[in-house]
Amino acid sequence: SSDWDLGSSGPLLVDVPGATPSHLVVTLGKDRRMNVVNRDNLGGISAPVAVSIVADNTIIQAAVTYRTKQDTYVAFRANNDGNTVLSARRITATNPPTIATGWDVNRGAGGCGSPFVTSTDGTNNMIVWVVGTEDHATEGDQRLHGYDGNTGAVVYDGGGSNEVMAGTHYYSTTGIVARGHIYVAGDNKVYAFAAPEPTPTPTPTPTPRPTPTPRPRPTPAPRP
Repeated sequence: SSDWDLGSSGPLLVDVPGATPSHLVVTLGKDRRMNVVNRDNLGGISAPVAVSIVADNTIIQAAVTYRTKQDTYVAFRANNDGNTVLSARRITATNPPTIATGWDVNRGAGGCGSPFVTSTDGTNNMIVWVVGTEDHATEGDQRLHGYDGNTGAVVYDGGGSNEVMAGTHYYSTTGIVARGHIYVAGDNKVYAFAAPEPTPTPTPTPTPRPTPTPRPRPTPAPRP
């Protein structure tokens, strides 16, 4: 028998504007599959709206969803025999929606906990964060890592010697964001990092119109 249960990851409610259907539930499981179903038409047994194998090994974690100006994403971690992978897949705004390639980051010996996301306004500057936790054959680097939500490019790569976090554990370690800080819990200690802040948009200042200079009027000559 095989251990392919669906309960290894909690379901996500995902809205995809422009898709038909657009109100979705996304699930991930030990069978390596991502399933997309229509949450406005649940009940009974039927085929999913979309399904795809998205990992080489079991998916045991808590995924996250986010939307950028380009696409709607689901990011998750997958085991790969001690070589953890952080992945993001796009849910397309089509009829029906499909699961499309996003990006992958091979965390290797760095390990990887469950992802979480920050942005400066709910859409812009999306960053997917993970903590470098142990994973079976690797101890992890015990550091915070951030990746661009659209491309997977490295945004923050762990910091210096003062940013190492002791006592983080496997896929159960993630972070939260509150009042401009990222918080990560370890053994008997909470670590805080300053979250990225938005760059203020300059307010245009109208240029004042020049005040016309009055022309001097000639003084009339005295009349005899």
